Amino acid sequence: MRLFNRYALSEIRLCDVCDGHDFEQLAHLRSPRIPDYSAPVAICRSCGFVTVRPRPNSSAYREINRRWYPFKFSADPPSDKDPDKKFRKWRTMWDRIETRYADGPRQVLDIGAGQGWAIEFLKSKRPSLAAVAIEQWKPSQDYIRNELGAEVVDVDLNEDWPASLGGRFELVIFRHTIEHLEEPLKALRQIHRCLADGGYAYIVCPNAETIRPDRAVRTDFLRPVHLHYFNRTTLQRLAIRADLVADVFDSRGELWGLFRKRRDNEPVGDVAGENSYERQRKFLAQRLRGARWRDLISSARMGVRHFLARSPLATVADD
Repeated sequence: MRLFNRYALSEIRLCDVCDGHDFEQLAHLRSPRIPDYSAPVAICRSCGFVTVRPRPNSSAYREINRRWYPFKFSADPPSDKDPDKKFRKWRTMWDRIETRYADGPRQVLDIGAGQGWAIEFLKSKRPSLAAVAIEQWKPSQDYIRNELGAEVVDVDLNEDWPASLGGRFELVIFRHTIEHLEEPLKALRQIHRCLADGGYAYIVCPNAETIRPDRAVRTDFLRPVHLHYFNRTTLQRLAIRADLVADVFDSRGELWGLFRKRRDNEPVGDVAGENSYERQRKFLAQRLRGARWRDLISSARMGVRHFLARSPLATVADD
């Protein structure tokens, strides 16, 4: 699969969760959307964290994202009028957080806000909601600013966020974003800084221990725009490093939790030292074996498309 890789994989880092360096390679990912990219996915033997290692450098990863996200936003533009499509995941969020925000939160930060539909949904609960969105996709920025009346911060999530966000927010939304970031610990520490006292961060990401048996793994669950794959242990361990602890946490499907600032000298429980390597490796090995034929067929199709795209016959224009 590495024959098709147009991107150099040069970034080798210590484990984001435990600072370990002892990794075991599990698989190579590929995607029909970006068939000329492949990357090794490895697991840390010291904690069980799964990540791309080595990974593309920052400029290459930005290019991969630029190629990926036009697919997403062309299918789901910010101006879409279908409420079921727009608000399904945000109704799920509301079911999870309503007991803490009966009338809706007053100050919200949505990190990687996408189309802005979380803010739009929460404004239906509290029309006076003061919302800030960190988002770089221009059509989404326009919709969030002009249609929703929210503040837009145009900053790369891997960089330092504006100091003006510090200590302001009752609710920080961080949904399916952490797995994309080059420095996830830095992002969690910035979330800690942005939370008001008594506020919560709603953090959600894919669960590397609940991959469906009928799903392709190398060519579907593993994706070019995902650098990391968390489980219930590694996500909570990383959050603890940022002085965030979960009052509510669920790992039965996707991983999600309501995280708050850790109090001084507050114990964090056994999860802080737990090593999920054996458990996570066994699960992924089973899923990789079960998906072998699905991934093989998908990879063969990608290889054919890649060959045809490079063939001189594919470049002949019509008269």
